[in-house]
Amino acid sequence: MPHCIIEYSTPIEESVPAKVLLNTVHKAAINSQLFSVDDIKTRLVPFSQDQLILATANFIHVSVHILSGRTIEQRAQLSALMLKALNELVLESISISVNIVELERDCYAKTVK
Repeated sequence: MPHCIIEYSTPIEESVPAKVLLNTVHKAAINSQLFSVDDIKTRLVPFSQDQLILATANFIHVSVHILSGRTIEQRAQLSALMLKALNELVLESISISVNIVELERDCYAKTVK
């Protein structure tokens, strides 16, 4: 944990390669110092079609799924750190958002084979 899921408009790849986007979010999770480096999982979900208010706008939305137990201050710090890192990428006409999703420890199940 965490699972960092990056949804984004594929035209972004003309300015920022997908691997750079992936590394930016992954490094932000590391820099938060809230997680063991070995536990951070980051993945991309590209969208070739989407609809926003502005027809020319693209988007990046990051959902960070974490186990319950972190304070609201820690979650807000993580969100702000992710947003800051993404805003440092050279992108125009874009909507960038981050959401921290808290998972109940008692309900989370995992198997590694």
